[in-house]
Amino acid sequence: MSMNFEADEDLQAIVEAVRGFASEEIRPQLRELEEARGLTAELAGALVELGVTTLPLPERLGGSDDLDARAEVLCLEELAWGDVGVATAVPGPGSAAVAVLAAGSA
Repeated sequence: MSMNFEADEDLQAIVEAVRGFASEEIRPQLRELEEARGLTAELAGALVELGVTTLPLPERLGGSDDLDARAEVLCLEELAWGDVGVATAVPGPGSAAVAVLAAGSA
């Protein structure tokens, strides 16, 4: 049995939107991000608005039931192109929530 890892049109549109965000919002701020040694409040808010901080969560918790781990990886890859530090900061809250969903109650 084989798996198809190709992105469908909907996922490709999401990935392209994240790539555009990385190009227009993250890369121009690289110096500021380095000086701040983290995300600025403005950038963190924009990432939340973009929806990438809750990708692994179900829709009832602000995520999307239509997106899977492949979508998260592709989006994080695009954010990493913008700045690796941003890409490593983004899944933090979502990752903890996934653990709570798997082992706790939410």
